[in-house]
Amino acid sequence: MFFNKFGLFAYATKRECTRFETTAGTIDGVSDTDGIDVTNMNLGTGFIERCFVAHDASNTTQGNENYKLVPWEDIVDEAGSQSTPVTLLNDTSWDHRISPGNALCKLYISADPSSDNTQFYTMPPELDDNDDMGPVHTDYDLEGVDIHPITNILYASSGGGNHQGEIFILDGESGEVSCIGSASTRDIPALAFRETDATLWGVTESGNRTRELVQIDYTDGSATTVCSFGFTSRWEIEGLA
Repeated sequence: MFFNKFGLFAYATKRECTRFETTAGTIDGVSDTDGIDVTNMNLGTGFIERCFVAHDASNTTQGNENYKLVPWEDIVDEAGSQSTPVTLLNDTSWDHRISPGNALCKLYISADPSSDNTQFYTMPPELDDNDDMGPVHTDYDLEGVDIHPITNILYASSGGGNHQGEIFILDGESGEVSCIGSASTRDIPALAFRETDATLWGVTESGNRTRELVQIDYTDGSATTVCSFGFTSRWEIEGLA
């Protein structure tokens, strides 16, 4: 079984400082992931500090896709125990709930009902149901989604189809999308806001597997290349947090 590897990058240098993977233990590890996220909120027993969550497409214990949660302190300990120790901050002072725009408390899910098509879903925090959010977007292949930490506006990026490299505003009620501009002529499979300064970041991929980290202007969709990733050509990047 091949498990996904996750890289942590220093914000100041834009360089990878450590790498980890979630392997099988009591439950199976993470493989063929299509998205990740991190929160520093107290989620209760087992997740008092930060929590790292990853989508797992190959779930051997139940046969269906699910999500794996990892206490952030485990990742901090792993980074500190490497041959070249890396010290990771474990700051729990940032509270996204004080942002005035965060009135909607929902999970937003992007799914591919078929190649290059996208259906959005919403799910309440209780995780007891999910609802279609708007129509199926044909030939959009919207793979990256994140919420502005202050305005609560949803943004999405295209990973292919007829809208390759475009940035969209996603209506959180109707599911409709409106293009604000093109960030790249290449796929953008992952998108994430940095909560502390509300900057928007993305990952671009081309046919020859060249991958770059870009900073995106969410007012017009333009992007500035920050650095190239040093991964092997066969690796795909499917999440950013």
